[in-house]
Amino acid sequence: MSAAADLSRPRPSATGLDRMSATRADLYSSIHKALRLFMSDTLAMLGRVDADDEACLRDALEQLEALLSLLRRHISHETDFVHVAIEARLPGASSRVADEHLDQLHSISELEVEAHTLRLSPLAQRRLLAHQLYLRFALFVADKLRHMHSEEIGLNAALWAHYSDGELTELHARMVTHMSPRELAAVTRWLVPAVTPPELVSFIGCMQGKLSAEAFTAFEAHAQQGCDAARWALTMSLLRARHDVAEPASAGSDRGEGGTS
Repeated sequence: MSAAADLSRPRPSATGLDRMSATRADLYSSIHKALRLFMSDTLAMLGRVDADDEACLRDALEQLEALLSLLRRHISHETDFVHVAIEARLPGASSRVADEHLDQLHSISELEVEAHTLRLSPLAQRRLLAHQLYLRFALFVADKLRHMHSEEIGLNAALWAHYSDGELTELHARMVTHMSPRELAAVTRWLVPAVTPPELVSFIGCMQGKLSAEAFTAFEAHAQQGCDAARWALTMSLLRARHDVAEPASAGSDRGEGGTS
């Protein structure tokens, strides 16, 4: 097996990478936390759904379809941006993960068909079809969790070995600009309650630099809905502290302090 291909294989121990992930720009961590929460919540929702209750079933299927749509877009972003970056400097390193993406897209299409069939099925068949959908989705989630772990260990190693944090931050910014308002709203809905306060501060700071003032105000209001009062107060405190650190550094740079020429 080539060294490039081996980079994308999960390691038994990720201690060294764990230490790096605390200090390096990480394209995977926060969005994967959001997707894990979204998948877990949806799996639980499908597990308890009352298939005889039209409204209950409709809500569960709508959440499943929203998740599958977001996963499809997520795969597209990883393929079009992250894999392209990896292949540019380490050819072959993302090939196994790319093949898995194709399998996942096929599974997503099958789940969408099953959800549609369940929605249109006669009442007498719904309990059986709902349980079958639940079991199939559970297997999909299990495979997706393993897949995301592989990306966070193997592909992060490739990115950190061949790209600076500045380059990775710029790559992430390009991905953000390709997110539709609907996609951003879905990501925000599930990322805000899934990440640590410092990760949430980074997410908000990134959006502040990419959105118009009006769009950012709407985004911030949406983000606040995912926090209780104490968590939001802590987030705002950390965000202000981040700005307080950045502003003197910027002022010093303007005066020629701390820079190089």
